[in-house]
Amino acid sequence: MTPPNIRTKLGLGLLSILAAAGLCGFAGQARFGDPDDGWANQPEFATSRAICRRFKTLAVPASDMPDPATAATLKGCSSEALYYGIGVKRDPVKARQCAILELNDPDNRDGVFSGTGMLMTIYATGFGAKKDLDLATHMACNTWGAPVDTDILVHALQTRKTVPDPTPFDYCYDVNQGASDVSMPVCAWHEQRRTKAVRDVKVQALTAAWTAEESAAHDQLLKAQGAFLELRQMNERGAGTINRSATARFEMELEDDRLALLQRMTASKGPTASPAQRTAADTALNQFYRNLMPLLPQKEMVDYDVTKPGVREAQRAWIAYRDAWLALAAVKWPNASQDGLATYLTRKRLGHLHCDAYHNGDERFEQECG
Repeated sequence: MTPPNIRTKLGLGLLSILAAAGLCGFAGQARFGDPDDGWANQPEFATSRAICRRFKTLAVPASDMPDPATAATLKGCSSEALYYGIGVKRDPVKARQCAILELNDPDNRDGVFSGTGMLMTIYATGFGAKKDLDLATHMACNTWGAPVDTDILVHALQTRKTVPDPTPFDYCYDVNQGASDVSMPVCAWHEQRRTKAVRDVKVQALTAAWTAEESAAHDQLLKAQGAFLELRQMNERGAGTINRSATARFEMELEDDRLALLQRMTASKGPTASPAQRTAADTALNQFYRNLMPLLPQKEMVDYDVTKPGVREAQRAWIAYRDAWLALAAVKWPNASQDGLATYLTRKRLGHLHCDAYHNGDERFEQECG
């Protein structure tokens, strides 16, 4: 039977909360290490699976559970945000309480940065709860991920019991990113969430006193940027494990660029270029685009293949994005160099095509763009 939603059981006592959160049966639900986990015939995982079975009955101490009043205040919380201070004040204790509540949420119960994953980090570091590397290991055994990731984490956590590491446990530090096609994109999106909160504060400070006309132009830029980003993530990511983190990277690049340009333009230090340099940049981009298109397939052979229609669609969205930047500059910084801004954006786009779209099967990618 599906446990009742904990948020509807706040009037019950601690035992009811434990049951609602699935904590009464949680310790017996370890995936990695179970006889039917699918990895019994993989000898390289035998040791870590045995460790998971050994810790299968461990559970969160009752003293660590949030009481009903606290649980009510944490409705809709994010343990990741509370632990790392993403857009909110950092509070590891509330992060632990929130992560326990997330165990009842199918979308968050076993995420790397929610539910069991955050409890793994909290009990491994001792920030927000008493340090317990065995309980942290149990949580690692129950956290979503590739088996090689779980294997690495289990060994890393157990090693810390006998070999002190001055660096606090951190999933992205300990998991050996790139060992699977899970850890690298997961960590890329985590980093994006952390940097976005800081970036948003800086953008808000720069734009808070803008006029209605200036703000409207900025809103149009955000709309155009969002449309371009969506198509770039969809059409220019490229197939293969190496590119799974590209969607987060694309977003960080565009957002970092927006902040950097806003700061430069506000300080009257925007990009400068002559009309001839702008023309040269346009020519280089157009030439590369024309040379690239015949090399691309018309249809995807596998998911996320870079295709001719996909790049064409993204390119049209980029033109609207570029024009939105130029329109904002004309309103907010009328004395800034339109040629300089256009040249800067055009050269950036050339880099996108060269290092992302064109690397499909091109061995020079690692040397030239890696």
